Amino acid sequence: MVTRHWLLVVLGMLVVLLGWWAGSDPAVLMALRGHRMVIFPGVTGPSTLSMVQDEGPTPWSRYAEGERHRLAILLTDPQSPWLALAHGLKAKGIPFLITDQPSRALNHHVVLVYPFLSGKVLNREAIQQLAAHPARGGTLIACGTIGGGLEEVFGIAHQREPSYPAALLVHDEPWTLKGVSSSQEASAPGQEASAPEWGVPLRHPQGSEPPIGVTSYRPSTATVLASYDDGSAAILQRAIGSGWAVAVGVDLGYVMWRGQTLRAEGFSGSFNNRFTPGTDSLLLLVEALYRRGEPWAVTLDPTPEGKAMTVLLTHDVDAQTSMHNALTFAKEEQARGVRGTFFIQTKYIRDFNDEVFLTDQWVTDLRAVAAMGMDVGSHTVAHSKVFDRFPLGTGTEQYPDYRPIVTGRLSAQGATVFGELRVSKFLLETLAPGVGVRSFRAGELAYPLTLPQALEATGYSYDSTATANTALTHLPYRLTKDRMQTTAVDVYEFPVTIEDEELPPLGERLPDALRLAERLRAYGGVMTVLIHPNILDHKLRFETGLIEALQTTAWIGALDEFGDWWRGRDHVEVDVVETKQGVYLRLAAHDAVRDLTVLLPSSCRVSGSPVEGTLITSPRPWASSAVVVSLASDSQRVIPLDGCRANGSS
Repeated sequence: MVTRHWLLVVLGMLVVLLGWWAGSDPAVLMALRGHRMVIFPGVTGPSTLSMVQDEGPTPWSRYAEGERHRLAILLTDPQSPWLALAHGLKAKGIPFLITDQPSRALNHHVVLVYPFLSGKVLNREAIQQLAAHPARGGTLIACGTIGGGLEEVFGIAHQREPSYPAALLVHDEPWTLKGVSSSQEASAPGQEASAPEWGVPLRHPQGSEPPIGVTSYRPSTATVLASYDDGSAAILQRAIGSGWAVAVGVDLGYVMWRGQTLRAEGFSGSFNNRFTPGTDSLLLLVEALYRRGEPWAVTLDPTPEGKAMTVLLTHDVDAQTSMHNALTFAKEEQARGVRGTFFIQTKYIRDFNDEVFLTDQWVTDLRAVAAMGMDVGSHTVAHSKVFDRFPLGTGTEQYPDYRPIVTGRLSAQGATVFGELRVSKFLLETLAPGVGVRSFRAGELAYPLTLPQALEATGYSYDSTATANTALTHLPYRLTKDRMQTTAVDVYEFPVTIEDEELPPLGERLPDALRLAERLRAYGGVMTVLIHPNILDHKLRFETGLIEALQTTAWIGALDEFGDWWRGRDHVEVDVVETKQGVYLRLAAHDAVRDLTVLLPSSCRVSGSPVEGTLITSPRPWASSAVVVSLASDSQRVIPLDGCRANGSS
């Protein structure tokens, strides 16, 4: 009995001491089934519930409004991947509207029939009117020309489907619309186009993913804009008077959907660190066709302030030394007048992967990084390679009850997608007061199917988990629920372009990165750089060298700021309106956006100044001038274009 009494006394004293320790230190280590866990006394949350919105498919009617100078998409199958096409056009900044009425589409100079032009979905009168559109000076672009006697209109001698080539190769730079004549057509299998870097991969080299089926053409009177790697024609154009007929042998929306939802993984032959424009090549072609065919074509550039490209500096803080080293990266960025994004893992349980990160010093360093004005994002709690296999969870996960444990390279327990998102965000915002976490990057770049809607439900706005070579684009894009094709979510993806784990060491790859940047400069691609600050040395030299080399021509900064700009741009409606008083550019903004670059018709010159906005030399080779404007939330701006001439006018 005495022994038991003293045991109780000792236990009581331990409880008192533990309580005193908890009150004097910000964190307490406790045992958890053989693992060590950090407990922050009094810290519990989040208390709010996360719920996925029960929304049905996004209706195409959301994109049904706009003036006649937009690109018109005649939608012939609402079950097609039209939403991915819409997201791609928004990313490229091409103004468009969608209609299912041929008569309305034909009020526009440039008409894209999607996903196919066929007597099965259009009556004979509609097909005849569409066929006559080029002869009236318009441009008719058709994906999937199936029957209807349209071969003569498009200059097709023969077409064959389906086939499964490895890649589509655009002849020359896409914006030039230079092709080869039918007599010059690359007919030898494997013969490359003149600019193979503008290719679109359509099949995995090892065949591990389903290939993309296409239509192959043999032209008669058309020229070839793009070929497949087997030498057959992929995209044809035929001049008809002052108009054009263009036949496209690939389903534009489907190819974009495969990329945007990461269902083309491995198609490019590399995971990262390579220039893989992929679907950007197709969007550049569509933009060039629109600008050639529409007298008052205007487009929204992908880069702010009239700059040539964007560089996003991001860091994955997921090792014991990384949080302290992050301070050095932040100081170097601050000294150069730029901001970076620090995706921080909130690891509070020792497991297979590593020791606990959330020490007192870790919290101090986190607050110091935030105090320097850097963007703080989430990099999960557990950083598991099998994050893509985690269940969604309940949406009630809270710290400290949420206890994910990585048990092996390919195993984990007690973890959910909601838990990784909710708890990491909560801890970062709680431990660093004033921080607002809106950006996310998954550990190991693992990407669950449920991630898009889970991000939206937990208050994130931006993700940077996909890689450009997997998404087949160097442009950001809007995500869809379950990574499928029907329902848009209000979260944007910013694909990673360069990461530091490939050999040779990052410090030796600066010349390669600058060559990649030169290609992105051509059309405003986004270079998202991922650096793990586990060491300094060559990684820090790479980043400072990149900043110094590009700071005069590129917008360089953090994901939160550029993401807000991109969201504002995505919600801008742009139209050209003709009145008796003249021609006007009308911009309508839902969200505030600063320094939006609007590319004007090619004949516009820098001479003269609009009433609103700053007229500059265009950063793109296909437009001679641009106007830079800033818009407040829920506002409109009207800019006279009387100093310009329409494309092709004299």
